[in-house]
Amino acid sequence: TLKVPDHWSDRQTAIFSRIVPSGLQKSNGDEFQNDALFVCVGNDDIHVSNRDLPQQIHICTMAEKRKKLQDIIGEIAQQERNFKILIYANGFKKIRITEKIVKELKIDTFAYERTSVGRRRRAMKEKVYYNFNATPNSVLVASDVVSSKVDLPDLNYIINADFPVNLSLYLNRMRMPNVKKYISIFIAEDARHADRLIYVLNECRQQAPSILYKISEAYVNSGKDVDRMPSQFF
Repeated sequence: TLKVPDHWSDRQTAIFSRIVPSGLQKSNGDEFQNDALFVCVGNDDIHVSNRDLPQQIHICTMAEKRKKLQDIIGEIAQQERNFKILIYANGFKKIRITEKIVKELKIDTFAYERTSVGRRRRAMKEKVYYNFNATPNSVLVASDVVSSKVDLPDLNYIINADFPVNLSLYLNRMRMPNVKKYISIFIAEDARHADRLIYVLNECRQQAPSILYKISEAYVNSGKDVDRMPSQFF
């Protein structure tokens, strides 16, 4: 956290290079300033993402999250004759939990997280990708090590079982080619991302759920403390 000395002017300017994490850049200066204005010179990440990709936001409680994920996958399985779903989870433990949740639906499920090194890691990765690509009606559960550079030619759905930790990762996950729909599960602990998610949806000319605006407002009114937010939203 950057502390601004009292003797400084009421106006300060922070200039970020491209390598500074976008989560800090687009935080509206919350970490070190109030009522800050963010100005981007040139194109930000949103202008190089798949802006026409339909985005769908499912807002639920933590207790409802398991069933919500299974319902989303079940609906896709009913609609598609040959579906390939990439599910993002944040970290090894959540990948394994999500893998078990999907396998309860009796769907072929593969999981990959970068836990080994060198040749062993490369062999494991290639095996998982090959099995996923070769198996009709299958699901791949992974972290952000799976990017648009990975060859998943038949992939048609992406689900954020865990909402990404910043806007940049949310946009990076959108870049996978040939995807029909980009789906995110949004729970109480993700409330701090509400305003930025609204921004992304608006920039992509897609309608944000009305409750998302209320969540964003409630988060600010609660002093940006999720535990103090009204329970009616989740």
